[in-house]
Amino acid sequence: MMTDVQGSMVDRLAQSLTQLRAASLSRALSQGDKLHPDIYLSWDDVQGRVTGTAASTPGMVLRLSAQVEGMPRWWGLNLVLGAARLAPGSVLGIAADLEGPEGATLAPFIRSGRGNEALDTPLAEPLAMAGSRRVVTLLHDVDQGQPLAATGPDDDAWHTLVLPLPDGRFELVLHDLRLFVIPPEAGMRAAPRTLASYAT
Repeated sequence: MMTDVQGSMVDRLAQSLTQLRAASLSRALSQGDKLHPDIYLSWDDVQGRVTGTAASTPGMVLRLSAQVEGMPRWWGLNLVLGAARLAPGSVLGIAADLEGPEGATLAPFIRSGRGNEALDTPLAEPLAMAGSRRVVTLLHDVDQGQPLAATGPDDDAWHTLVLPLPDGRFELVLHDLRLFVIPPEAGMRAAPRTLASYAT
């Protein structure tokens, strides 16, 4: 059974995406502009420039039409998950219904903030796009030593799921996205144990 500290993170994201899917919006891209209180785009506007539009219509989370110029150090869609405690041994899963440029991949990571420090955990595999609508999934083992993992029973962190976006000119449609957490007591792992995973 999922613990409350994990379930709150899953529920918060589900509610945010449901609310955005029910909205009607169309606007020019603007640095830090919130599409929803917990969903926003951000990019490095010192080394790059991003122009385009973001739209949402009922039944679809987000349609992004963008052109990226220069080489921004970061450029992504940020999905706030909120405060949660993820025990080592958990499995974090993402299922995304999306369409985007063929051959492009999104390499998501979780940014975890504790106090004044924020550290990133790259997830185990990217979400690959095929030029047409498809559902893609990933599973990530939460191991001791990852910033995502709690170090003790009271070690909550503030988590954000970040989807780095493609460079150049592209259109991406996110029809839906679901996050789920399988707790350690379920005894599941996404990948076999290796010496490297024991070291983290």
